[in-house]
Amino acid sequence: MQLILHLTIFRGDTISRSCKKAGQKFKLDLRLVMIQDDENTVDSCTGEMAKKATVKKIYKDKLKSTIASKCHLNTFIKQVPYIRAQDVPLIKMPIIQVAGFSGKLSVISFSKNY
Repeated sequence: MQLILHLTIFRGDTISRSCKKAGQKFKLDLRLVMIQDDENTVDSCTGEMAKKATVKKIYKDKLKSTIASKCHLNTFIKQVPYIRAQDVPLIKMPIIQVAGFSGKLSVISFSKNY
């Protein structure tokens, strides 16, 4: 059996399925989505872009991306029930944040005490 995944880029204020199901209506500037078929989609990376780096914008975007990424991580864990408990902390969801000419890459994951 061959598993084929496609990577799709969504840009410009889009909301993911997993966030909608969780009642979160975060519009993200960038989403990288892995698609196996129409039923199985997983957001694998989120991103926020801003022309200018203001403190309020940076913290607001970081909070929005972190909450959305946590939602995506929870959805991924539910969609992969055969994953071993010791492997769960190895899953990382990247978060990209660009403001002006500066950028930051962070990740969210479960702790080892999961």
